[in-house]
Amino acid sequence: MRILALDTSSKSCSAALYDSTLLGEITLDLGLTHSEKLMPMVDALFTLTGAEKSSVDAIAVAAGPGSFTGLRIGMATAQGLSLALGVPIAPVPTLYALKEGGAGKAKLTCPMMDARRGEVYAAVYRGDEAVLAPGPYPLKEVLRSIGDESVYVLGDGAYVHKEAILEALPNAVIAPKESGMLKAGYIAAAALKQNLFVSDAQARIDYMRQSQAERLRNGR
Repeated sequence: MRILALDTSSKSCSAALYDSTLLGEITLDLGLTHSEKLMPMVDALFTLTGAEKSSVDAIAVAAGPGSFTGLRIGMATAQGLSLALGVPIAPVPTLYALKEGGAGKAKLTCPMMDARRGEVYAAVYRGDEAVLAPGPYPLKEVLRSIGDESVYVLGDGAYVHKEAILEALPNAVIAPKESGMLKAGYIAAAALKQNLFVSDAQARIDYMRQSQAERLRNGR
C-alpha cells in the first residue's frame, strides 16, 4: 500500500511517501508556516521520487494532540487530497506515531509533547501496547507510571522536561533532538499498524483538551 503521510502537529512540518519502505521524506523545522509550506513540500516529494499522485492508495495524517492550528491545516490538506485522489484517510494519533521513533531502543517508549500549563501529552508503550494510555497528564504522573524499567523518551516534551525526567528515572534515555522529532515516515508506518482507514468526511482530530479560548469561555 502506497501512503502519502503528513505531519503539521508541531513547529516542524513533514511529508513522506511510503510503500513497504520509506520512498522519500521532507521535513522542515522553520516554525509555524505550515499553510505555506505543506503543499509545496508534497509537490516536491512527488517530483523528487518520480511517483505520480494517482499511485497513492491512502493519506495518513497526524490527528492529535498537537498545535490546534497545525492539526487543522494537516487535516484539511489530507481531506482535500483524499477527495481529489479518491482515496481514504488514516487519522493517526500523534503519540502513537511518535513512538515509532523509539522502536527497539528500550523496554518502554514514552512519546512526550509539551502541553504547557504544567502538563504533557504523553503515553507509555511496551512495543505497540499502551502501558499508559495517550492523554494529557501532569509530568509526575507519567514518570510514576514508568517505574524502574528502561525507557526511551522522545518528542519536544522530553527536551523541555529533560532534567526532571533524568532526575526521576535513572534508566531513562532522552532521544537526540534530530531523531526525536515526529516525522511523516513514522505516521505512515503507524497507519499501517493501526489499519484504520476512513473517508474524508469521517476523519476527525482529537485535540485531547479544550483550546485556550474555550477554557476562557467556560471560566476555566
